[in-house]
Amino acid sequence: MPPTPSQPPETTPFPSWLPPRLVQLRHDSQFFHHLGTFGYPFHLWLAALWCLLIVGPMATVELSGVAVVICFLARLPFIYRGLSDALRQPAVICLTLWCLWGWILAAADGFRPQALHELAFQRWAYAFIVLWAILDNRRILIFALCAGFAAAQGAQLLEFLGHHFNLPQLIWSHPPSPDPASRISGWWHQPAIGGVMLVACLGLHIGPALLATGRVRAIAITASLATIIALLATGTRGAWLAGAMLVIIVLLLALAVRVRAGTAKPIVLTLAAIVVLTTLAAVALEAPRKRISLLVTETREVLTRDNLDSDMGGRVLAARAALNAITQRPLKGVGPGNFHAHVTTYAQQNNLHIADFRLEKLKTAHNTFLHTAATQGLIGALLLYTAIALALIAGLFPRTTSPRPLLAAHLATYNAAPALALLGMALAGLFETTPFNTSTAALSTVLIALCAHVRPREVTKSI
Repeated sequence: MPPTPSQPPETTPFPSWLPPRLVQLRHDSQFFHHLGTFGYPFHLWLAALWCLLIVGPMATVELSGVAVVICFLARLPFIYRGLSDALRQPAVICLTLWCLWGWILAAADGFRPQALHELAFQRWAYAFIVLWAILDNRRILIFALCAGFAAAQGAQLLEFLGHHFNLPQLIWSHPPSPDPASRISGWWHQPAIGGVMLVACLGLHIGPALLATGRVRAIAITASLATIIALLATGTRGAWLAGAMLVIIVLLLALAVRVRAGTAKPIVLTLAAIVVLTTLAAVALEAPRKRISLLVTETREVLTRDNLDSDMGGRVLAARAALNAITQRPLKGVGPGNFHAHVTTYAQQNNLHIADFRLEKLKTAHNTFLHTAATQGLIGALLLYTAIALALIAGLFPRTTSPRPLLAAHLATYNAAPALALLGMALAGLFETTPFNTSTAALSTVLIALCAHVRPREVTKSI
């Protein structure tokens, strides 16, 4: 196998407080004692199980996470030297400041139950430290994520068969819907959340689908097409747009790194195949057509009659209320957990009519930036999005004691998949509040943990 193209190491590393050689030494110190070496496989495979189940039903996410934490605590005497490196990653520092800012605002508001409920989604931050000691085997963790998503799509397929053949035992619990067969999301209770998760899944596969070669490319293309069909089945229109934007961004990135090498033709052919098959799937499936037709109707009602009594109208109301909160309190917002009270007051003050059950759904702004800025001010939004940007950069341009791979070679493997999955989550955040839902918050945190900027070199070959 030819060596992977790489760039020479930088003379002035960033961040300067994380020299790769010292990071590697502190990570390897867990193997200085035979008990540290003995516990490593248990830690690795429990973490892989957690990554497999992180996209599963919530009970499995919580329980498997507890198992990893117990193993982490048992190995703490052997891995503690490297934990400071996990906590000093640029993205983790910004996320820590964001979490602290949220708690400061909650304290100023008297720790209301609604605030504590919203801040509880930060509990997944333990992923940053419990996964650090086994990041030299990121490949196994990424494989586990892909396998978990494949299982989730299998659950969707079974639910589709349950609707088609009238087998209720195959249908999972979901919120009431006038047409349940058009919102198939498997074990994800909320179809909208299922859509967001599947955008992240598409991010895992789209890089190798466009840039890899041989068997890896065939697997990635197949997985991408399966994910697109699963995404269409959720009926989540915002996730459809986010997935389309993700494909366009990765395509432009792939073309940028391959045009100079004169190897852009396979990328174009792959994209053409994906577009054609996606279009055929959208036409063949009745559910996407219904959802698009409903979107057109609701949008027309909002634009022509200012009718907000619909799903689309509710999102417009939430956006207006969020902008109102940002205008009134730009630095601190209305406080964590207070968005629903604010949007209710805003609707009453402006004499906006919307059904109570729709208003009850507006506990968030259905937009990550707007919700964060409305509840934690522009300071909170800046900290959160800076952390996401730093994690994306870290995932695409990692630093280890090995020479850094060229971007084209990096994107062609699954090593960059967590970064592109995180990009998908960020794009889906235009339509959902991803940090304030248990499933999306857990997955986002694990993806950021896998995107450490300065990290141990991997002991397994690239895939």
